Amino acid sequence: KIIETLSIKKNTIYFIAAILLLVLIPAYYFHSSTLIYMSGIRWLIPFILIAFLFDHINEELLQKIGTILFYLFILHFVMQLIQFFFSYGYYGQNSFGLSKRNTGIFYIPSTAAVFALMTLFFSKYYMKKKLEKKIFFLIPVSILLTASGTGVGVYIIFFVIYYLKNHYL
Repeated sequence: KIIETLSIKKNTIYFIAAILLLVLIPAYYFHSSTLIYMSGIRWLIPFILIAFLFDHINEELLQKIGTILFYLFILHFVMQLIQFFFSYGYYGQNSFGLSKRNTGIFYIPSTAAVFALMTLFFSKYYMKKKLEKKIFFLIPVSILLTASGTGVGVYIIFFVIYYLKNHYL
């Protein structure tokens, strides 16, 4: 459906041209190996996708993404619990002999915390209310299981902003 209606607008062309001029050309100049340069280009794919899909993002799509995030988060949380109780503690063990940092479906604990925070954002703004209620208390537990200080800090900042926005702004 999206491919059939895909059209290139003038702003999209400007966006891609800006990426090419500001990022790719200077990067090519400073690299000694073309192979390393070409392998580094893959990080641009999400930005190019954003440029092409920007007109197709609407409330319905965001709710679908929220639903997918809900089920991914449940899988992630179950994996964290399994790691907490049955893992050997790849990132160390706490004083009770349980795993200290539990990554769930991710490799790095901070990435798991960012995923939980992204799920929190979608749950507050785009997820159906019945799904939001089911994971509202699981998200902070997930962040605590990752033992990510940045995750805890961003979680607190998010709720301060959310509370101020809903009560005073």
